Amino acid sequence: MKDATLEDFIESKKDKPVSVSFAQAAEKNLNYDWMQKEAVVKAFTDDAEKRKWYNDNLKEVDPLYANLKPLDGYIIRMSVREYVESKTGLLIVNPDMTQSVRPGSHTPGDAIRNPYDFDSVAVIVAVPHYDTQLKPGDMVQVVRPRPEVVGDQVVHYENGYAHPEYKLGELPKSVESRHFGYALVPFNRIKVLL
Repeated sequence: MKDATLEDFIESKKDKPVSVSFAQAAEKNLNYDWMQKEAVVKAFTDDAEKRKWYNDNLKEVDPLYANLKPLDGYIIRMSVREYVESKTGLLIVNPDMTQSVRPGSHTPGDAIRNPYDFDSVAVIVAVPHYDTQLKPGDMVQVVRPRPEVVGDQVVHYENGYAHPEYKLGELPKSVESRHFGYALVPFNRIKVLL
Protein backbone atom coordinates (compact mmCIF):
# COMPACT_ATOMS: atom_id res chain seq x y z
CA MET A 1 0.00 0.00 0.00
CA LYS A 2 3.08 2.21 0.06
CA ASP A 3 2.54 3.43 -3.56
CA ALA A 4 -1.27 3.62 -3.32
CA THR A 5 -2.94 6.96 -3.99
CA LEU A 6 -6.03 8.51 -2.48
CA GLU A 7 -7.93 7.65 -5.71
CA ASP A 8 -6.94 3.97 -5.31
CA PHE A 9 -8.28 3.96 -1.74
CA ILE A 10 -11.58 5.62 -2.75
CA GLU A 11 -11.98 3.20 -5.67
CA SER A 12 -11.45 0.20 -3.38
CA LYS A 13 -14.30 1.31 -1.09
CA LYS A 14 -16.91 1.67 -3.89
CA ASP A 15 -19.54 -1.01 -4.37
CA LYS A 16 -18.44 -3.50 -6.97
CA PRO A 17 -20.91 -5.01 -9.46
CA VAL A 18 -22.04 -8.52 -8.71
CA SER A 19 -20.48 -11.03 -11.06
CA VAL A 20 -22.18 -14.19 -12.23
CA SER A 21 -20.25 -17.33 -13.04
CA PHE A 22 -21.54 -20.43 -14.74
CA ALA A 23 -20.63 -23.94 -13.78
CA GLN A 24 -19.73 -24.73 -17.38
CA ALA A 25 -18.21 -21.49 -18.65
CA ALA A 26 -16.68 -23.06 -21.74
CA GLU A 27 -20.07 -24.32 -22.89
CA LYS A 28 -21.66 -20.91 -22.39
CA ASN A 29 -18.86 -19.21 -24.36
CA LEU A 30 -19.20 -21.76 -27.15
CA ASN A 31 -22.94 -21.13 -27.38
CA TYR A 32 -22.41 -17.37 -27.39
CA ASP A 33 -19.69 -17.69 -30.03
CA TRP A 34 -22.04 -19.77 -32.21
CA MET A 35 -24.84 -17.20 -31.83
CA GLN A 36 -22.46 -14.39 -32.65
CA LYS A 37 -21.25 -16.18 -35.80
CA GLU A 38 -24.84 -16.86 -36.82
CA ALA A 39 -25.64 -13.14 -36.47
CA VAL A 40 -22.65 -12.22 -38.66
CA VAL A 41 -23.72 -14.72 -41.33
CA LYS A 42 -27.28 -13.30 -41.26
CA ALA A 43 -25.93 -9.74 -41.59
CA PHE A 44 -23.81 -10.71 -44.61
CA THR A 45 -26.73 -12.58 -46.18
CA ASP A 46 -29.05 -9.58 -45.67
CA ASP A 47 -26.41 -7.24 -47.10
CA ALA A 48 -25.94 -9.54 -50.13
CA GLU A 49 -29.70 -9.55 -50.77
CA LYS A 50 -29.87 -5.72 -50.52
CA ARG A 51 -26.97 -5.34 -52.94
CA LYS A 52 -28.60 -7.72 -55.43
CA TRP A 53 -31.94 -5.87 -55.10
CA TYR A 54 -30.20 -2.51 -55.71
CA ASN A 55 -28.40 -3.76 -58.84
CA ASP A 56 -31.55 -5.44 -60.16
CA ASN A 57 -33.38 -2.10 -59.84
CA LEU A 58 -30.49 0.09 -61.04
CA LYS A 59 -32.40 1.36 -64.08
CA GLU A 60 -35.39 2.41 -61.97
CA VAL A 61 -34.14 5.93 -61.45
CA ASP A 62 -35.76 8.27 -58.96
CA PRO A 63 -37.69 11.03 -60.83
CA LEU A 64 -36.00 13.52 -58.52
CA TYR A 65 -32.74 12.80 -60.39
CA ALA A 66 -34.18 11.97 -63.82
CA ASN A 67 -35.68 15.45 -64.12
CA LEU A 68 -32.37 17.24 -63.56
CA LYS A 69 -30.63 18.97 -66.48
CA PRO A 70 -26.83 18.96 -66.01
CA LEU A 71 -25.08 21.85 -67.72
CA ASP A 72 -21.79 20.03 -68.13
CA GLY A 73 -21.30 16.40 -67.19
CA TYR A 74 -23.46 13.33 -66.82
CA ILE A 75 -25.50 12.20 -63.85
CA ILE A 76 -25.04 8.45 -63.44
CA ARG A 77 -26.22 5.86 -60.94
CA MET A 78 -23.52 3.34 -60.14
CA SER A 79 -23.95 -0.35 -59.40
CA VAL A 80 -22.35 -1.98 -56.36
CA ARG A 81 -20.15 -5.05 -56.27
CA GLU A 82 -22.16 -8.08 -55.22
CA TYR A 83 -20.91 -10.89 -53.02
CA VAL A 84 -20.01 -14.07 -54.86
CA GLU A 85 -21.71 -17.29 -53.83
CA SER A 86 -19.64 -20.47 -54.19
CA LYS A 87 -21.05 -23.80 -55.39
CA THR A 88 -21.36 -24.88 -51.75
CA GLY A 89 -23.41 -21.78 -50.84
CA LEU A 90 -20.57 -19.93 -49.11
CA LEU A 91 -20.73 -16.13 -49.51
CA ILE A 92 -17.38 -14.75 -50.59
CA VAL A 93 -16.95 -11.14 -49.53
CA ASN A 94 -14.17 -9.22 -51.22
CA PRO A 95 -14.41 -5.81 -49.52
CA ASP A 96 -13.03 -2.71 -51.18
CA MET A 97 -10.28 -1.59 -48.82
CA THR A 98 -8.62 1.83 -48.76
CA GLN A 99 -6.01 3.49 -46.57
CA SER A 100 -6.87 5.80 -43.71
CA VAL A 101 -4.91 9.02 -43.36
CA ARG A 102 -2.98 9.76 -40.20
CA PRO A 103 -3.67 13.30 -38.96
CA GLY A 104 -0.77 15.67 -39.63
CA SER A 105 1.02 13.11 -41.76
CA HIS A 106 1.25 11.97 -45.34
CA THR A 107 1.94 8.38 -44.40
CA PRO A 108 -0.85 5.88 -44.93
CA GLY A 109 -2.67 4.55 -41.90
CA ASP A 110 -4.68 1.40 -41.39
CA ALA A 111 -6.68 -0.32 -44.09
CA ILE A 112 -10.38 0.56 -43.76
CA ARG A 113 -13.42 -0.73 -45.59
CA ASN A 114 -14.95 1.46 -48.28
CA PRO A 115 -18.72 1.42 -47.54
CA TYR A 116 -19.61 2.50 -51.08
CA ASP A 117 -17.88 -0.41 -52.87
CA PHE A 118 -19.06 0.58 -56.37
CA ASP A 119 -18.64 -1.53 -59.47
CA SER A 120 -17.63 -0.01 -62.82
CA VAL A 121 -21.11 -0.46 -64.37
CA ALA A 122 -23.55 2.45 -64.24
CA VAL A 123 -26.74 3.72 -65.84
CA ILE A 124 -26.98 7.16 -67.42
CA VAL A 125 -29.58 9.22 -65.54
CA ALA A 126 -29.32 12.65 -67.19
CA VAL A 127 -27.20 14.12 -69.98
CA PRO A 128 -26.25 17.68 -70.94
CA HIS A 129 -28.35 19.24 -73.71
CA TYR A 130 -25.56 19.09 -76.31
CA ASP A 131 -24.91 15.33 -76.07
CA THR A 132 -26.24 13.19 -78.92
CA GLN A 133 -24.30 9.96 -78.16
CA LEU A 134 -25.70 8.98 -74.77
CA LYS A 135 -29.25 9.02 -73.48
CA PRO A 136 -30.88 8.33 -70.12
CA GLY A 137 -31.19 4.59 -69.51
CA ASP A 138 -27.98 3.66 -71.34
CA MET A 139 -25.73 1.23 -69.49
CA VAL A 140 -22.08 2.28 -69.43
CA GLN A 141 -18.79 1.27 -67.90
CA VAL A 142 -17.14 4.07 -65.95
CA VAL A 143 -13.94 4.64 -64.04
CA ARG A 144 -14.64 3.48 -60.49
CA PRO A 145 -14.68 6.48 -58.14
CA ARG A 146 -11.99 6.77 -55.49
CA PRO A 147 -13.19 7.04 -51.91
CA GLU A 148 -12.46 10.27 -50.09
CA VAL A 149 -11.04 9.63 -46.64
CA VAL A 150 -10.88 11.91 -43.60
CA GLY A 151 -8.92 10.38 -40.73
CA ASP A 152 -10.17 6.80 -40.49
CA GLN A 153 -13.56 7.34 -42.14
CA VAL A 154 -14.66 7.21 -45.77
CA VAL A 155 -16.91 10.27 -46.02
CA HIS A 156 -17.44 10.72 -49.74
CA TYR A 157 -16.48 9.38 -53.15
CA GLU A 158 -15.00 11.06 -56.18
CA ASN A 159 -17.61 12.97 -58.24
CA GLY A 160 -20.31 11.94 -55.75
CA TYR A 161 -23.58 13.77 -56.20
CA ALA A 162 -26.80 14.15 -54.24
CA HIS A 163 -29.91 16.13 -55.13
CA PRO A 164 -30.16 19.55 -53.44
CA GLU A 165 -33.05 18.11 -51.42
CA TYR A 166 -30.54 15.87 -49.60
CA LYS A 167 -29.30 17.93 -46.66
CA LEU A 168 -26.83 15.69 -44.81
CA GLY A 169 -23.08 16.36 -45.00
CA GLU A 170 -22.04 12.85 -46.05
CA LEU A 171 -23.47 10.98 -48.99
CA PRO A 172 -25.64 8.01 -47.96
CA LYS A 173 -23.84 4.69 -47.46
CA SER A 174 -26.89 2.43 -47.58
CA VAL A 175 -28.23 1.00 -50.85
CA GLU A 176 -31.70 1.49 -49.39
CA SER A 177 -31.42 5.30 -49.56
CA ARG A 178 -33.05 6.98 -52.56
CA HIS A 179 -29.94 9.21 -52.84
CA PHE A 180 -27.38 6.37 -52.89
CA GLY A 181 -25.00 5.79 -55.79
CA TYR A 182 -25.33 8.94 -57.88
CA ALA A 183 -22.39 10.80 -59.37
CA LEU A 184 -21.90 13.78 -61.67
CA VAL A 185 -19.06 12.79 -63.98
CA PRO A 186 -17.32 14.37 -66.96
CA PHE A 187 -17.41 12.57 -70.32
CA ASN A 188 -13.83 11.29 -69.92
CA ARG A 189 -14.91 9.15 -66.92
CA ILE A 190 -17.24 7.11 -69.15
CA LYS A 191 -15.25 4.35 -70.83
CA VAL A 192 -17.67 2.16 -72.79
CA LEU A 193 -21.30 2.11 -73.85
CA LEU A 194 -22.58 -1.39 -72.94
